[in-house]
Amino acid sequence: MQPLVSNFDGRIDGDARHVSDAAAALGVREVEVFRLAYQAWHGEPAPDDELDLAFGGFLRSLEAPYWVRHFCRRTVGTDGENRADVSRSWHVSLPDPLSDSGQVVFSLVGLAALLAYACVLV
Repeated sequence: MQPLVSNFDGRIDGDARHVSDAAAALGVREVEVFRLAYQAWHGEPAPDDELDLAFGGFLRSLEAPYWVRHFCRRTVGTDGENRADVSRSWHVSLPDPLSDSGQVVFSLVGLAALLAYACVLV
C-alpha cells in the first residue's frame, strides 16, 4: 500500500514514518491508525470531528498527536505478530478487509460478468 503522506522525493521521516509503518503493520490506512490510536488511548471510539481535526493537523504539519505517536511506537514494535494478536494487545477491533461492502459488490459484479461471458460461449 502506498503511504498517504510523503515528501516530494519519496522519503518520509519522523511521525509520518511511524504512522506509515504502523498502518503497514496493521494493514490499514493512516487515518484508521488515528482512529485505533484514539480508541486505545481514550478507551472509547473517536468522535468524527476530533478525528478529522487531529488527522488534518497531521497532514499539514506531519506531526502526530502524542496518543498516535505512542500507539505507533507500540504497534511497530509488534510488527512480527499477526493482526489478531495486535488487536488483542490493544483491546481494539481492526477492520475486517473482507467486510468492506465495496469489495463485496465488486466481487459480485465480476462474478456476474464471468457467468454472462460463460453463457455466451456455450
